[in-house]
This record gives sequence, C-alpha cells and structure tokens, in this order.
Amino acid sequence: MWDRVERLIGGENLARLRQKRVGVYGLGSGGGFVALSLAMSGVGHFVLLDEDVIEANNVVRHVADARYIGQAKAEVVADLIKHRNPMAEIETFVGKAEEHLDALDGLDLLIVGVDG
Repeated sequence: MWDRVERLIGGENLARLRQKRVGVYGLGSGGGFVALSLAMSGVGHFVLLDEDVIEANNVVRHVADARYIGQAKAEVVADLIKHRNPMAEIETFVGKAEEHLDALDGLDLLIVGVDG
C-alpha cells in the first residue's frame, strides 16, 4: 500500500511519519485537506478537533461530500482518513480547543486551520 510513498521519501522517513502524532484544529476546507493529505503521506496518529458539522454549502470546498451532511467535521475527516490510511490511530473531539486542551498534549505538530 505504501510502496510509492516509500520510494519517494524512503523507508526510514515513512517509519518516522507512522510514529508522528499530529493535531488538526479546524477541519473545514483547509484543515480537512491538510489532515487527509498527511494521512495519505503516512502520518500514523491524529487528533482531530472541530466544533462544526458538514453543511450543504461546505460540500463544494470540503474533502467531504454530500453523504456527510449533518455529521461532525472531526468525525467525517476521521472516516475519510480511515479509508486512505486504515492503520492510522485517530482521536476525534467535537468542540472548541479550549474545551479539549488536554487532547493537544504530546503532539509532534499542531495545525490550526480555523478561520475565526
């Protein structure tokens, strides 16, 4: 499954990515694409945090499609990641970062993709 990525970045680097724990706060049109791209690159552990749900007007810009309307963005992106990187470990949190600060402990990288 990871042959092409491994050829591109090398086995040692792919192994490093599998060990990394990345948080993405804000899983809209920007953060959702970033999280999915990281999963497709081999990152192995995710903390996904967002307070919103997918709405019909999100679908044209978001990695999610219409079947996800009404579902929490964090859970939607987790599902999409699992379809691309089934071995990824994913923690999802619905709410604001201030409500889940402990979830952000121990991250190797935090990506903030909020627009407000």
